[in-house]
Order: sequence, then C-alpha cells, then structure tokens
Amino acid sequence: MALAPGGFRNTFLGIVNQGVTGSFYGVDEGRRQIDAILATRDWWEEGAGGEFAADVLGRLTADFRHEPRPPVGVDSQLRKGFNCAGLYDFIFGLEYLQPRYALQLDGKDLSQLSPGERGTLLLVFYLLVDLEDIPLVVDQPEENLDNQTVFRLVGACLREARKRRQVVVVTHNPNIAVA
Repeated sequence: MALAPGGFRNTFLGIVNQGVTGSFYGVDEGRRQIDAILATRDWWEEGAGGEFAADVLGRLTADFRHEPRPPVGVDSQLRKGFNCAGLYDFIFGLEYLQPRYALQLDGKDLSQLSPGERGTLLLVFYLLVDLEDIPLVVDQPEENLDNQTVFRLVGACLREARKRRQVVVVTHNPNIAVA
C-alpha cells in the first residue's frame, strides 16, 4: 500500500492565486509546477507525504521560476477569502493523501511481471496471507523462476508458512528441498 495525492492539485490551485508572482504563477505553468512536484515523489517511500508538503511550502516561500530564487510572501499569493493558516492546514494536514493498493514484487507492478513472477506472487499470497491452518499442496513452485528467486523468495515463504500449516511441495528443483 502507498499513499497517493488524490485531488491535491485542484484544491491547492483553488487557494493559490496564479496571477501573482511566485512559483505557481500562470495557469498552465502553475499546473505543470504542481504536476512536477507530484511526479518526482516515490509515494511508496516512508515519509513521502511530509517531504512533499515541505517541498510545496518551499516553493511558496521562494520563486522557483528564477535563479537565484527570490523570497516571496505566502500571504501575497493567496486568493481572496483564504489565509496562511488554512493553506498550511491543507498542505500539512495530508488529508488529500489516499491509500493506493498495488501488487508488486521486487518493486515491479503486477502488469510488469513475467508469468513465473506472477505465479510466485500468487504463491506468496497462499503461503503468507492465507491464514488457514489446513494442509497446502504446492506443485512446482519453481516453474519459470531462476534459482536465486526460488531460494530467496519461495524458500523463505515456505519456511514461514510451515510454522502454522503443513505444506507439501512437489518439485524437480533441489534448491526447494535444501531451503
């Protein structure tokens, strides 16, 4: 699971006046600036939300369109009816972050996985996520996988699963028996 910023851009640009000097000046330019900040974040990393909020604040206090970056007053960039406290509450409240769930293996999304890797991901679910205590029969878990993945991932999952259930493995790979 990761957090993703759902609806941040529209709400933020509804608060910030894009007709005054600052990093977000100009309708298209301001939108591109926000999109660039959003795109450079690895939302799977711990602390990405806080880093994102600090980055936005940094761009509100200095004009990133020019070098050197001249300081800019945050309150001068707000639309009528908005104040700094409300903007800070929005940015640092992080309520715009929504959970995003994805199946990944070694940092690759499900759609990028090979058939063997997809099978391994399914096997991991059966071995680790399924909390049943009934016996499980696994037929050739090494199919389409390299020996390192078999030993490192499949072996580790089998060792963990056998702590709470009986696992019977049919295999042609001696690495599974060793693991």
